[in-house]
Amino acid sequence: EKARLSEPLLAENGNYVFAPSDSRFHAANSFSAVARTIKFFEEGTGIPVSWSFKKPQLEVVADAGEMLNAYYQKANGNVNFFHSTDPVTKQVVYSGDSGEVVSHETGHAILDALRPAYLLNWRADCGGFHESFGDMLALLMSVQDDKALAKVVDQTGGDMTKINIASNLGEELGVTINHTVGRDVTGGDFTRSAINK
Repeated sequence: EKARLSEPLLAENGNYVFAPSDSRFHAANSFSAVARTIKFFEEGTGIPVSWSFKKPQLEVVADAGEMLNAYYQKANGNVNFFHSTDPVTKQVVYSGDSGEVVSHETGHAILDALRPAYLLNWRADCGGFHESFGDMLALLMSVQDDKALAKVVDQTGGDMTKINIASNLGEELGVTINHTVGRDVTGGDFTRSAINK
């Protein structure tokens, strides 16, 4: 009830599970990640989200075109995801297929609902807090999956200072960005990492 797709998505055989080769997969994937993130935040904090853009629902634009990006746009009340072809692997990468990227952008919308003036402030610390909030929400969403959590424990042996699948966010998008630029501009095979200085 707090989010909607920008374009209608019809169920197939009564459900919204599609093969990755089906264009509907990306819409279902990004929408479900947005909905899960909102639900997680509301249930975990007890704070109902009331959007700052004065619409009842956050619009999810699953594929807004070709670009290596994703962003929350307050003026239109939406989160936007894109696609691009990795020049090395030749695979088309959709930013909305990464639950971490989706949760991060949804985090911007949630924080904007709580503190709308932060996006109007030109101070670096407000922007930095927005980015951190999105990253932390993405990390928390990652460890809600028991298989992901088991993999984290396996990779770290319980030492959370070690790189793991939860600490590195948006790996596929990060790799494609680095391949497109032709050098490592993200700091590794990710868009962001919680293991940093």
